Amino acid sequence: MCKNKIVLFFSFCFIIIGTISCADNDPLFKVDIIKKNEEKVVQFVPNMPFEIIQDSAYQYFTNEDYKKVLVASISKGKQIYKSDKFQIRVILRTYSNADGKSYEFVLRSFSKDFKIIDSYIMASNTNDIDCTGILNDDLRIETICDGTVEIAYVDEYGKFIKE
Repeated sequence: MCKNKIVLFFSFCFIIIGTISCADNDPLFKVDIIKKNEEKVVQFVPNMPFEIIQDSAYQYFTNEDYKKVLVASISKGKQIYKSDKFQIRVILRTYSNADGKSYEFVLRSFSKDFKIIDSYIMASNTNDIDCTGILNDDLRIETICDGTVEIAYVDEYGKFIKE
């Protein structure tokens, strides 16, 4: 009788611990827009260098990027996810205007042979709208724009799907 209660107790503990650990997904990439002294500051984790794309534009650019390159600098960040079918990298579009700079953080998936599969703007502060974003390790994306939440995920083929 006592042995059954001990087994039941430990089973219950394992279920609770498993539920808590599954509910707390670690971010692969996170962007926040914070107001400091009346100025908006963009912060992202993990911190990574972004290199302006010059010699490899044909690998990283979509048709939309070619149109935006006239008004924005487009930089590549590091790979933040890799599976046996695709990888995800962060692309940063930086726009300069009279009010300062604004940014778009784009998640871009690439096939194993480095062909673009899909793109998704996960965070930005363009057009007077602030959007923060997070990509969790379960490939779920949460973007919050002025209080409105948009959920998306990356499917098994590297496509971004909005819920």
